[in-house]
Amino acid sequence: MVFDDFALMLNGDKLYFGAAGFADFALTDGKDKPYTMGGNLKTSIKFTEIMRLDASHTELFARDPRRFLQTVNLDFTKFDPALDRDFVIDARGDDRHFRRDRVGVGIDIGRALEQADSFTVDFFVERVRGTDDLPNDALGATIVKGISFEVGGVPVRTEVSGTGSVGTEYNSVAGRVSFELPNQGVVLSASGKNLGDAASYLIELRKRFQDKFEKEHGVK
Repeated sequence: MVFDDFALMLNGDKLYFGAAGFADFALTDGKDKPYTMGGNLKTSIKFTEIMRLDASHTELFARDPRRFLQTVNLDFTKFDPALDRDFVIDARGDDRHFRRDRVGVGIDIGRALEQADSFTVDFFVERVRGTDDLPNDALGATIVKGISFEVGGVPVRTEVSGTGSVGTEYNSVAGRVSFELPNQGVVLSASGKNLGDAASYLIELRKRFQDKFEKEHGVK
């Protein structure tokens, strides 16, 4: 797999542009084997320290060029003349495509209230299209709240986020909770999502290890 990530800040910190792309393919006979490719584009324009405009685009492609072709004769017993002929079995893989466009407005409530902890609310409109049964236009919102505190002198950061949307074909609800020990580089998170009548859940534990160079030079 090949990944590429790019991010750029312009006009001070008022304009952000980010892009990420990937491709997954076989190193031998790649054109004759399944492959996928896609990427994300995101931009954010900060009107004030409190309000910004966000736009994002996601596009994914999957192609299976393999083909099954075989000729068979079904008259095994020779008793049915109607089957005594060649039948061609021809099967091909379908190309798949997914696209999502989102535009929204973000409000930094934590900065507006002069809070030390993060608190943001995003409102967005979204359009999903593709080859599968996924077309949907939706209106939704995301709320993210962070809290920092200490337990026995150990700093702890927590973050709770929730996203909900109402669509023309299906509704979705997602949530995430994370606990981080910054000094230890440990993050425990749990997330879940309901999309129509489908659901997925994820629990993740991450540990960051610093090497000797990072400790000596203060590089993170």
